[in-house]
Amino acid sequence: MQKKSTRGKSPRQHHTVSHTYLDGFCVPGTDQVVVLDLHNGDVRKQRPAKVMRRRDYFRQRHAPKGTDEFILEREKGRWLEAQLKTIIAKLSRGGHDLTEDELIAFILHIELQRLSVPKQADFLKSIAKGFIENFALTIPEVADGLRKGLWKIEIKDEFRFTSLRYILKSGEYFTYISRMVWNVWDVPTGYAFITSDNPVTIFNPYMHPSELAGIGLLGSILLYPLTSTHCLELIHPETESEKSPDYLKPIQVEPLDVGGIHIRAGRVMPSDLAHTVNCLLGMYAERYLVSSSIDVLQEVYESLKIGKPRPPKSH
Repeated sequence: MQKKSTRGKSPRQHHTVSHTYLDGFCVPGTDQVVVLDLHNGDVRKQRPAKVMRRRDYFRQRHAPKGTDEFILEREKGRWLEAQLKTIIAKLSRGGHDLTEDELIAFILHIELQRLSVPKQADFLKSIAKGFIENFALTIPEVADGLRKGLWKIEIKDEFRFTSLRYILKSGEYFTYISRMVWNVWDVPTGYAFITSDNPVTIFNPYMHPSELAGIGLLGSILLYPLTSTHCLELIHPETESEKSPDYLKPIQVEPLDVGGIHIRAGRVMPSDLAHTVNCLLGMYAERYLVSSSIDVLQEVYESLKIGKPRPPKSH
């Protein structure tokens, strides 16, 4: 008799945005979220487990023989997903009872969620490809072959995992997130925060929307809706402590040199700002928006079509 494997089936449908996280945006009294397709405006209801997933997205086909190709997906589920709902609930209540291990896990979740979604992965690939192409064009025989279509430069999927590993290992994102002020905003009465397929949004209101804002600029803000009723906003403390801050100035940090996290909660976000936040999430989304409210999604969609409102510079 053949012995059954104890490993279990490999997970094949991988969520680019955590379905545990998306549970917090279900229509009240249901187990479904409202999904809006920015390409055509179509709206549908689905269970979070069926939304924003791709087959084998986190599969590492380049892994050495004998290594689990699905280890990243398994470990995310075993370690991060298992405690994510509890951590978000604690944050929504003000974060007073969060443990150090929970804070570390949540920061890692934010890093992974930001860096691993298709939009960000494609962006990193495009940078790498552009760099290689520019270098290749300085070599006459290579440039000639590229122009004639004899060769082409292709960034393999392995680069996505290599760059992710490098960024996480550097500790830079972790340090910036840890030293920022964490504002946990309550939603205005009768309204709802939305989320997207690129839910960790980093922007700088002092830059043009078409320019990419890095998290290390003084004026950069990180937005991450926790649920339909709470939104996390991270700002650099220098924006409040400096008299005349230069919002485009890079902040120099030592990797993993962090202290205690400063969490401020209990304030209701003004209605106009809440709508602007939702529009920002829509602006930086790849294709899909998710909410507990059809009306809110449609309102955001209409604002995006006419290009308003613009990001606020202060509140």
